Amino acid sequence: MGRKRRAALLPSAVASFVLVAGIVLGLAPGTPARAQTAVPPNFIVVMTDDQTLEAMRVLPQTQALIGAAGATFEQFFVSFPLCCPSRASFLTGQYPHNNRVLENYPPAGGFQALNSEETLAVWLNRSGYYTGLIGKLMNGYNTSPVGVPPGWSEWHGEKSENRYYGYDLLESQGLTTYGDREEDFTDPADPASYSTDTYTAKAVDFIQRRAVAPEPFFLWVSYNAPHSGLPDPPPEVDSRCRGNAKPAVRHLNAFANQPLPVSPSLNEVDLSDKPPSLRDAATLTPQKIAEIRNIYTCELASLQAVDEGVTDIVDSLTATGELANTYVIFTSDNGFFHGEHRIIFGKNRFYEEATHVPLMIRGPGIAPGSTVQELTANVDLAPTILDASGATAGIPQDGRSLLPLIESPQPRLGREILFDTNTYKAIRNHRYVYAEHFARRDKGARELYDLDRDPFQLDSLDSDPAYGDVKRALADRLDKLRRCAGGECRERPKLKLKRTGSGGCNRDFVSVTITGNDADAIKRARFAAGPRGLRTDRREPFDASLPTRRVTATRVEIRVVLEDGREAGFGRRLCAEIN
Repeated sequence: MGRKRRAALLPSAVASFVLVAGIVLGLAPGTPARAQTAVPPNFIVVMTDDQTLEAMRVLPQTQALIGAAGATFEQFFVSFPLCCPSRASFLTGQYPHNNRVLENYPPAGGFQALNSEETLAVWLNRSGYYTGLIGKLMNGYNTSPVGVPPGWSEWHGEKSENRYYGYDLLESQGLTTYGDREEDFTDPADPASYSTDTYTAKAVDFIQRRAVAPEPFFLWVSYNAPHSGLPDPPPEVDSRCRGNAKPAVRHLNAFANQPLPVSPSLNEVDLSDKPPSLRDAATLTPQKIAEIRNIYTCELASLQAVDEGVTDIVDSLTATGELANTYVIFTSDNGFFHGEHRIIFGKNRFYEEATHVPLMIRGPGIAPGSTVQELTANVDLAPTILDASGATAGIPQDGRSLLPLIESPQPRLGREILFDTNTYKAIRNHRYVYAEHFARRDKGARELYDLDRDPFQLDSLDSDPAYGDVKRALADRLDKLRRCAGGECRERPKLKLKRTGSGGCNRDFVSVTITGNDADAIKRARFAAGPRGLRTDRREPFDASLPTRRVTATRVEIRVVLEDGREAGFGRRLCAEIN
C-alpha cells in the first residue's frame, strides 16, 4: 500500500523535486511522468563499516536488488579512509579540510568536531522529510553527552561502539541494552539480539510505519559489519573470529576455508619505494598470513546477515508500495587492508584497498543495469540526495550530484578526487595517483603511481625523470584542491571548441580548434559526431577539418586526455543546417 502524501505539507521540497526530476530525467514540460506527480522520493542509505570492494562478491542479493536494479559506480572513492572523517563527509558533502573532522576522536576529530547544526539530516528535515538513523553514527558519539543530534526525527543510535551483542542504543524510550555484553557469539543464548538482525528489523518496522505517513522519509541503516567487534568468546572457546568481526551464529562457518584474495600487492616483495613508516615492514610469515585470513573470513561471514538485511529492506519497500519511489543506496565508509603492501591491519592509506569502495544506487529514473565509469566520491552522496529531494544545503558542497552521471556514464568531467587526511594529501584521477606526506616519519615523502601500467601500486614513479612533467602538473593540481571550497573542488578543465577559418558551414569541411586555459595540457584529443569518430590527434595543434555533412545538425563531441591524467569531454553544435 503506497501512501497518499499531501503535497501542501512540503511546498519547497515538492516544487524543487519536480524541477530537478524534470532536468535529470530529460522530461519536457507537461510530460505525464511520475517525476511530475509532486511526490518527493524516499531515501534509504545502507552503509557497512570497513567493507572492501572485493567483498561485494559475497553479497549477491545486494548486487541483484540494488546494483542490477539500478546503477553501479565502478570508480567510487572515500576522501579519508577512516570511519569518522568518512561519515562526516557523507553527512556534510564536504572534504575533511572544510568540515574539520580530521580524526576518529577529539581533539582533531570524532563526533565532537562535527557541526551537527549543518548536516544532511538537518537540511532534509527542514525541507519536510522524516529522518531516521539505525546503528552507528560515528566515533565519539558513544562518549558524548549529546542525545539526539539536530535534524533527526527518529533515533536508534549506538552508544557503545562496535559490539555485535550487548550493545546500547539511545532511543525514544531512553537507553536500551540489546543482548548480553558477555554473550558467547559462537553459541548465543539470544541469537535474535545480533546487531545486524536487530537493525534490519528496526528498518523494516520504520518502513512499514512511515509508508502510511504523509511525509517522505530518509533512513540511514548503519551496520557494524564487517568491522571487528565484541564480545569475544570465553577463553576456553577456540574461534577464528576472536578479535575480529562476529558473524551471526547461522553463518559461523561460512567462508571458513576461503583463501585471501590473490594480488601482486599481497606481502609485496619490494617496499623500497614506499614511505618510511611502511618501508621497514617485515615480510609476512605464514603464521601472520593465517591470522590475516581469519580476519578476512570472519568479515565475509559477518556480511551474510547484511545481504539478508538488504533483501528484507527491499521486500518491505515492495510490500508497502514504496519501492518505485525510493532511492536505495549501498556503500561502505572505507575499505581495509588484508596484507597488501605488507599492511596487516587498518585502512588509513591512499592505496586502492582502503579508498576504493562499493557504491550502488537504485531509484526513480535510474535504468536497471547502469554502470558509471566517472570518478566519484563520498562527498557526492549528500549533493545527490539533495538534488533528488529538492532540499537545500546550509553550507557549500564540495561534491556534485551523481544523478546526471547516470545519464552520461563515461568520464567527461575531468574529475579528480582529493584524498584529504591529517597525515598526507593525495590526488587521484583516471590514470594517476600522487601523494605528499607531511606527518611524523613520512614527512616529505612523495609517491606517484601510473594506474594504467601499475594498478596494484607496486612501483612509485616519484623519482622517475620520465614522469617529471606529470608529477609537477599533479602537484600543482593537489596544491589547489587541498584548500578548495565548494565549486572550486569540482572545477572542470577549461576547454572549448572554436570554429576557425572563413566560410563557416558553406564549405565541404568545417575547421575547428580546441582553446581554453587548459588547452596547452592536452596530450590526446578525439573528435566525434554522434557515435562515429572523425579524428584522433596526439600532437599540437589540436585542430581538425570536419566534413560538413557529418556535423550538420549534430553536436560535435570532443574527448581529451590531459598531461596530468584527467579525462574530459565537451562539445558544441557547429552547423544547424547547410547554409
